[in-house]
Amino acid sequence: MAGVFIERIRQETGALRVVRAMSSSAADIGLAYSPWCASGAVSEQDRDWVRGLFGACGLTDEVPSGDQIDLFTSLTGPVPGFVAYYANCMIDYAGTTAAGLESVKTSPLATSIDQGLDAAYHKAQSIG
Repeated sequence: MAGVFIERIRQETGALRVVRAMSSSAADIGLAYSPWCASGAVSEQDRDWVRGLFGACGLTDEVPSGDQIDLFTSLTGPVPGFVAYYANCMIDYAGTTAAGLESVKTSPLATSIDQGLDAAYHKAQSIG
């Protein structure tokens, strides 16, 4: 859950054993990556169960904090939209690949991508 930290989940649910995770849409084909973090009350047996659950959908890692989940979300969440926008720009561009790449090299694309990822990260942190 983007921007909803373990402490808030505990407050809202009253649960002590809480796992916060963010998976990717590739779970249905077994290619997801699912980072997760756990509250202190989550046992090693619980962690094994979580690893098994997310492992059935692809790769998984326990991370030390919810902040890392928000960072993951900011890196992967907006990617489909970024790719679609880039593809649309390519469709609208009438030159060759070389001309297009030269134009991209001299454009502020890298800065724009960096700013977009930062904005996504900050939004993920502010949602909760």
